[in-house]
Amino acid sequence: MGRERNDTITADDRAPGLAELRQFSADVLSRIGRRLPFALPIQRMRARRRFVAALRAAARGTEPPSLAIVCYGNICRSPFAERVLAKLIEQKGGKVTLVSAGTFPVGGRVSPEVGVGAAKRFGIELETHRSQYLTDQMPQAATAILVFDPTNVDSLNARSPELCGRVFPLGMLTTDREVPDVIVDPYGGGAADYQLVYRQIETAMADVHALIRRASG
Repeated sequence: MGRERNDTITADDRAPGLAELRQFSADVLSRIGRRLPFALPIQRMRARRRFVAALRAAARGTEPPSLAIVCYGNICRSPFAERVLAKLIEQKGGKVTLVSAGTFPVGGRVSPEVGVGAAKRFGIELETHRSQYLTDQMPQAATAILVFDPTNVDSLNARSPELCGRVFPLGMLTTDREVPDVIVDPYGGGAADYQLVYRQIETAMADVHALIRRASG
């Protein structure tokens, strides 16, 4: 009607309005940046550097670095990722302790049959897996937290905003362009959906393992 006004931007207190404008500008620049062809490789390089730095800092203590691998239900992506990485560490070395969990507040659930079958194609056994709910202590104790999509990030930020610096989307830790920065939840999909996601996770975890070895070397 022409009489509307913004309650955030006022003459007597400009700080909230300026903060809102800065955040809006940052969001716009971030969206534009993600579309540039060179943006994603640079973002991944920075994420990988931060990840290695976090592991190296933790390695100076008395306990080995630890990773918490978190998705929504802890029945599809995170248990597969945990077992892939555990297998790599067992075969090729590396010092890190692992735990996987989900933000869905029910534990003891089994992995979907289609997911169990897809995992077997990658040499990973999920039949014995039982989900566990992410306790407050798990992310707090972790050196780094690996997640798969923005929903996982939002769930962790809602719990403890101070965790933000230790949360790493798995897709950002790989140099493989075939792996997206968001690895979607295959739950409810068919075998092809699981195999695609598990292939992306396997590829990304190989790079994570290489970073772990670099940090401990």
